[in-house]
Amino acid sequence: VRFMTVSNDRALNRAVLVGGPFILMMTGVAFTVGALSNVYFFEKLGVISVAAAGGNTDLIIPHYINS
Repeated sequence: VRFMTVSNDRALNRAVLVGGPFILMMTGVAFTVGALSNVYFFEKLGVISVAAAGGNTDLIIPHYINS
């Protein structure tokens, strides 16, 4: 894919410098939200988040927002 290529090594290093921490931060946020949603649902409802959403993982965050 043409737009995903870099023109030289300097541009590649710059992309890794910006993209690397971003990817690590987004992964960390996802893991943290997942763990904290389990804590929240277990404290409030006595079940983990997947059980509270009826087994549908797409409904965990909407269920949290509505509660």
